Amino acid sequence: MALSTLPENELFEIRSTAWSGRGVFARQPIAAGTTVYVTDPCSVHVIYRIFRREVCNWCWAYDNGQTYKITSDLCPQAAYFCSDGCKELWERDVGSLGCQAWDKLEAWLRKAGKAEDEPADAPRLSVLEVDDAWIKAVALGALVVSGRRRSTSTSKAERKALLRAHGLAAHDDVLSFLLSAIIAAHTHPTSFALLRTLEAVEVPYRCAEHLAAHTDSFLVLLALLPIGLLSSAAEVADIIRTVARADAHNSFGIWSGPGGVASGSGEMLGYGTWPDASFFNHSCAPILGARVREGRAWKFVTSRDVDMDEEMTISYLSAEELKETDVTARRAVLERAWGFRCRCARCVEESGDGV
Repeated sequence: MALSTLPENELFEIRSTAWSGRGVFARQPIAAGTTVYVTDPCSVHVIYRIFRREVCNWCWAYDNGQTYKITSDLCPQAAYFCSDGCKELWERDVGSLGCQAWDKLEAWLRKAGKAEDEPADAPRLSVLEVDDAWIKAVALGALVVSGRRRSTSTSKAERKALLRAHGLAAHDDVLSFLLSAIIAAHTHPTSFALLRTLEAVEVPYRCAEHLAAHTDSFLVLLALLPIGLLSSAAEVADIIRTVARADAHNSFGIWSGPGGVASGSGEMLGYGTWPDASFFNHSCAPILGARVREGRAWKFVTSRDVDMDEEMTISYLSAEELKETDVTARRAVLERAWGFRCRCARCVEESGDGV
């Protein structure tokens, strides 16, 4: 990973580490309560469909389940806003093609059948199985794109591919997340490129059904989106696979509670990927314990005094999990969700085994 993709300042710098690849370290003593970093706004995210009328699609404001009435004339049923200002900012951010894409997806979702839930305890996939599924999906996707580009005389194979794509079941939240990635790659290519610098999980899919949700959604989006967003099936597949690999260990939940962080009293409204936030490593005794979401960005604040050369860490767990669970439970959650066994100073001390 390039060490320069997180903007450094007088407070911190990025250094290579033996335990996690890289980390954020204090260049000088820092007092408690200091704002160390504010991320760029998130562009790759999903607000769960069940909340789409209750969450402003731009600033993510949530008013205890109240529905918002302001919509975009360009996609009137796809996005809802708390103010005209937020609507205008969102329209400008996603652009004309993005608005058209959301409108087409929403129209399709209203007619499509709902996909079945994933089975519990399904077997994990191999890299070979994932690659093989994507090779087949891209081959079919190429027929979808070529069929759409022909004004007349589509081939039988192209017509079959288009019919299949339109007839697939809807994985609505997966579709929305992947569409946000395609639009971000089109409208914010430099920011999207940061996703490629994150740790890539080769098998980011929980099971065969989860993988199929992505390959099926890929085909649906190829069949629906404005041609201007589709360079080729292979390039769209690369965007989708890039964001899936990055999201697996680098996403944050979008919560309704105080500060936008996970809590027992809040609702998880969706999730997103912030590439620059992913430079901060985890600790169960985080130095940046005051992590606050302000709209689409995260603000990281020191919760105690920091010494020069000390690594500045955050917690991937909720405040309740940090306070109420023991080292075994914390490690289990982190290993299941983020794929690593925590070896922070607190876990090492509590476990007594040094690992």
